[in-house]
Amino acid sequence: MNANYFYSQFVSEMKESNVFEKTGQTYFDIYKDFKAFTELVNKYVIHNIIENDPEGLKAQHEYYRIDTVGWKSNYKDIIYEAGDIGLNPHLWDLKVAIEHENDISDWTDEVIKLVHIKCPLKVIICYNHCDIRDKSDPKKLSFVADCMNKVRAFHYGNEEYLIIIGNSCNSITHKSSYDCFDYRGYVLDNRDMKFIQLS
Repeated sequence: MNANYFYSQFVSEMKESNVFEKTGQTYFDIYKDFKAFTELVNKYVIHNIIENDPEGLKAQHEYYRIDTVGWKSNYKDIIYEAGDIGLNPHLWDLKVAIEHENDISDWTDEVIKLVHIKCPLKVIICYNHCDIRDKSDPKKLSFVADCMNKVRAFHYGNEEYLIIIGNSCNSITHKSSYDCFDYRGYVLDNRDMKFIQLS
């Protein structure tokens, strides 16, 4: 799984008119209740993206206190050796770590948390004021990239960082003046430490 694949799957699944099976409500109806929406995103949408990945990943929630992780089990590679010495065969690779944060001013912590986790793909899903996104998203992403670079655990390598930003309330009225999530994906370009928008 890579950033482009995850982003395309996420945007495809997060259609406002999709009906959530358990409640019969649309995703947009559920969005009005942040707690319910977070559960929908983490335990249904993201869970299904991970579980349907061609690599055969397994989803788990709140492992390492991360909203959702995806891992690949390799226990069959050591099952006999482990049994011969009396150990259970635990062997797995963490492939993706995902955080979802509704609070528009408090998702930097989620980014820094994932900097400290070693896995190929790290995803933060967050929100920004709907009326100032074009101006504000780049500023926030630049600030976050600078912060990441100041963390000792951060290193250049084969890890991808994907930040997906969606609509939140109007910055002046603090009411929802939009009719779509308008998720936009940004991937960190390790060459110049800037986030670039995915198409």
